[in-house]
Amino acid sequence: LLCDMDNLQEAEKVERQLLDARMKALGPEHPDTVASMHHLAVTFSGMDGREGEAVELYRKVLAFQEKQLGPNHVDTLHTMTNLAITL
Repeated sequence: LLCDMDNLQEAEKVERQLLDARMKALGPEHPDTVASMHHLAVTFSGMDGREGEAVELYRKVLAFQEKQLGPNHVDTLHTMTNLAITL
């Protein structure tokens, strides 16, 4: 919602807090943690000069999704699309 309101800096802050909490509570490969990484990557891709950070996160998310869901899962394909757009 914060991203939709063009408040990307605030969105990044909240998404980082959530990602940190999920990393600690659930671990780096839990689907909810991976989803938080994806959301942060989407935010970065909308920020000037942060595309490199978005690409790095998209690649991490993609690796987890390919391992957990397979290469043809809709979520994996969605991440691949976002990565391609950001590149």
